[in-house]
Amino acid sequence: MNVLLLQNVDNLGKQGDVVKVTEKIARETLFPKRLATALNPNHVLLWQDIDALGKRGEIVEVKPGYARNFLFPNRLASRPTPADLYAFEQAKKKMVRQEAMARSEAEALAKKLEEVACTIEANANEEGGLFAAVTTQMISEAVGKEGVKIDARHIVLEAPIKELGVYTVQAKMHGDVTASFRLWVVEAKDPEPKKT
Repeated sequence: MNVLLLQNVDNLGKQGDVVKVTEKIARETLFPKRLATALNPNHVLLWQDIDALGKRGEIVEVKPGYARNFLFPNRLASRPTPADLYAFEQAKKKMVRQEAMARSEAEALAKKLEEVACTIEANANEEGGLFAAVTTQMISEAVGKEGVKIDARHIVLEAPIKELGVYTVQAKMHGDVTASFRLWVVEAKDPEPKKT
């Protein structure tokens, strides 16, 4: 029978492992000492965080229909077999490596972004109010002209930019990696008058 280890057990495995043992060992040794619990068909291994259910990597109990009709077809969970647990551990290691690489790239981009100062020209009235607010897409394009590419979704504006002036703009690069840079919003120059 398959059991889920609740603690590290010598010669069997570590906490969270699903191992196959005889019913005699489970009943006489593991269950009385609360070292393991029996896995029933309603237990699933979560491959992604799911609100109100659990975090990635946890083994949780769900209704059979929910698992069969939603979790399994959408590849959000699987049965907690030893092979699936091994596959999950391998995927977790790969994700940790990718996360570390993405973080280092984000930190390098943040350093470049800290040195950037860009200007956006916009049409404004006499009081300095803009006819249209400066968007994150406009800021992304202005930063791109300075040689640093950043997705507009990473730019965080505390309030819409609707006036001429100098602003400090935040960019959330990855997780807790943020950068700030200066943005000048200046009045657009009038086009040269047409010669008649």
